[in-house]
Amino acid sequence: MSVSSSPPVTDAEHFAVIHKEFRRPIEGYIANRLPRRDHHLAEDIASEVFVSLWKSYYAQGNTVNEKPWGLLATIAKRRMCDHFRLARNTREWTAGADSWKFDNQPLKPDKSGTWIR
Repeated sequence: MSVSSSPPVTDAEHFAVIHKEFRRPIEGYIANRLPRRDHHLAEDIASEVFVSLWKSYYAQGNTVNEKPWGLLATIAKRRMCDHFRLARNTREWTAGADSWKFDNQPLKPDKSGTWIR
């Protein structure tokens, strides 16, 4: 059993055609489904869509049919879900109002050189 070290065959020209033809429509599709019109976020997610398309299909030697809109829209929907799932998990929440009770109080030097309240 021999292991081939050559990279998989890719069709970069076909990918470039799909990217050129569908980049703007995918950005619009994403922008219309965002909670607010954020074109920069739509561009970022659209970039992730095409990276996913490349990794899932072209880098593995597969090609996409001549009408890839359904595939691109599905990938876009999944990348938007991923984006908001990650945003939900990293959102910072303020603590309760009682957590501010130590603000604006003078600090005293400790013997070790640190400052304490």
